[in-house]
Amino acid sequence: MGIATTKEEKVSGDQPGLELVFVCDCTGSMGSYIKSAQDSIRTIITECKADGKRDVKFGLVTYRDHPPEDHSYITKTFKFTSSPVQAKQYVDTMAADGGGDGPEAVADGLHDALAFFPWSPSAVKIVVFIADAPPHGLSKHQTDGLPPGWDTHDPMVDVVQMLQKEIILYSVGCEPALGQTSFARDWFKAIAEVTGGRYLSLKNAKLLPQVIIGGASEETDLEKNAALIEEEIVSIRQEASSEGKSYTEDEIFELAAKRMGEKGLKTTQGLLSDIGVGEEQTPFSGRISECKTMKEVSDMLNKESPPQSQFQFSRSSSTMSDGDCLEMDYGGLPPLAMPMSSMSMARGSSMATPTAAPAHFAEQSYSAMPQAISKEQVTRFARRKGY
Repeated sequence: MGIATTKEEKVSGDQPGLELVFVCDCTGSMGSYIKSAQDSIRTIITECKADGKRDVKFGLVTYRDHPPEDHSYITKTFKFTSSPVQAKQYVDTMAADGGGDGPEAVADGLHDALAFFPWSPSAVKIVVFIADAPPHGLSKHQTDGLPPGWDTHDPMVDVVQMLQKEIILYSVGCEPALGQTSFARDWFKAIAEVTGGRYLSLKNAKLLPQVIIGGASEETDLEKNAALIEEEIVSIRQEASSEGKSYTEDEIFELAAKRMGEKGLKTTQGLLSDIGVGEEQTPFSGRISECKTMKEVSDMLNKESPPQSQFQFSRSSSTMSDGDCLEMDYGGLPPLAMPMSSMSMARGSSMATPTAAPAHFAEQSYSAMPQAISKEQVTRFARRKGY
């Protein structure tokens, strides 16, 4: 059924219109969230293949951690497949267990997504990264069982290579667990922005199919209009040069979107409502996105005082059961019934205790519809293409 590959075993496939690889943390702290994620991924597989208008391939990378933190496996990589049945069999193998310290083998999971799939130059290429913990080596402010510089893969280097291959990264942060580690949310957002992708804070996995399918439609629409977008940007630059004007990059992209909108160009645009994790919750993402290596990231963050997290506790992967997974439904209470800001959890305990300064998550919704092409879309697409 498409068994997981080893690192020596390269995968192969045709050139589809959409290539979608899921990278998922399968450590114990993911708990019941991973079950919801499995259902969501299955829905994505079904719906992406439903219209039959384009070729679609799916791949999967699951990861846990390195010894001595985890002795089960580091990564498992499942080959590209066009078969929805086989893709769902891949998903069936996912199980949450192990993990050890807070950070996990994120670097290895993202590296496998980049290096072990034969990405087509002509396809819309998307990696969906789903996790509740950052990589090792983020900063001194996290409990890290592995020494600095131990890893052979650098996720900051790999996301730049994703950008060069035009692979779009969607970082999906499992909340509220991700917010426990200082700067983790900033890092998730930063690596998505490097590739022209998006960071999604999801309180549960129910919206994931809508978000990813909408995102694939959006990127497909932009790819179909790549020549027009490039032509408009080049035209504006030539116009400015001939008239002696000086436009910033931001002004060029804004004007290009305005002119294409006036010509009637519409693209799918998805809107995911905030759940209480806004720009003020990721103040370091912009600076992280400018770093070229994880060492640069950690050197920068080690000089900073950790911002007050909405949730504070130590993660314990090995003792948490499905019902203990850190999702929004605590103890059977409805999502907004429990005021939450800082959370404290002792290692090995499954009891979370709310502390002071409560902050509610808002209800979350997603919508996708054709609208006049936006400046944000032009900016993301142009930077990814190098226009």
